[in-house]
Amino acid sequence: MKYIYTFSKNQRVQYVSHLDTLRVFERAMRRAKLPASYSQGFHPHPLITFAQPLGVGISSKSELVEIVFERPLCAEEQKRFSSSMPGGFGLLKYCENEKKSPFAALEWAVYEICIATPISKKLLDDFMKQEEILMLKRSKKGEKQVNIRPMIQSLELVPWENATVLKAVLKAGQPSLKPELLLQALEQNMAGGELALQSICRTALLDGKGHPVV
Repeated sequence: MKYIYTFSKNQRVQYVSHLDTLRVFERAMRRAKLPASYSQGFHPHPLITFAQPLGVGISSKSELVEIVFERPLCAEEQKRFSSSMPGGFGLLKYCENEKKSPFAALEWAVYEICIATPISKKLLDDFMKQEEILMLKRSKKGEKQVNIRPMIQSLELVPWENATVLKAVLKAGQPSLKPELLLQALEQNMAGGELALQSICRTALLDGKGHPVV
């Protein structure tokens, strides 16, 4: 039986890597004594698939993970699973998924970027009017200059206490745009200024029509 879980990862654990997050789920499943399904071969591992790895230093309110079990879980087992997650992680909800994983439909991610530096609406408008924004993007294959403008769906300023929250809808899946690279691009369009980043939180994962993946 396949289940898709929506989980949160708060600022206490935002520096826990993707690989360690995988281990968190594996250990929680063992503590809860759940009947996980395993892969075949010499090194079997639980069948766990994340929709989109979360960058180190970024918190989230809406991460998605698909886990395969040998049989359906009862309500008590689901409760035990939730209580077995360590502090900073929270299982928010779950649903059964007997069909093909919906993660392939993932195209956009929504981020709330909290910045202490003031940003004007005109700066964002001028930034978004550009047809081409060339940035050096790093990957496992090396560095490559890429036009990131098509990877930015929208940018919006949201007033928040003594800071500015930039709500950004950025490309996810393959290829994807990291919010840190977006900030570098914005800095290049400022008059010699630097953005004082406070926090980044991913709040939603969307399909091509702008609907939640799950």
